[in-house]
Order: sequence, then structure tokens, then C-alpha cells
Amino acid sequence: MSACAAAVQVRPDAKLAGELEAAETARLEAARNAMSPEELEAAVRETEELRRRQARRGLGLAPDR
Repeated sequence: MSACAAAVQVRPDAKLAGELEAAETARLEAARNAMSPEELEAAVRETEELRRRQARRGLGLAPDR
């Protein structure tokens, strides 16, 4: 057994959630802007199909915002 000890103090960051969401939104917008219309259409179709399959299995994605 060691005689060493450590104390950790954790403080919440009130801005972190907003910063993370803004970064994610920017990343997704950049990805969308880089897609051709055909790629975007395919991504929408694939997402809709995934939602249907998951709904049939009792699973689900997060609702649309």
C-alpha cells in the first residue's frame, strides 16, 4: 500500500456544451457544403432508410431538430 494520495477538484465549465455544439454544427455544415447534390440526396435517403429500419426494431435515432 502506498502512502501517497491525491486530491482532485473538478469545476464545471458552463460554456463547454455550447462550444462543443457550435464546433459540431460547423463541422457538419462544412461536410454538407462539400457534398455534391447527388451525395447529399443519397445521404438523406440512407438516413431515412436507417430510421425506418431502426423504428421497425424498436430502436431510434435522435429526433430531427
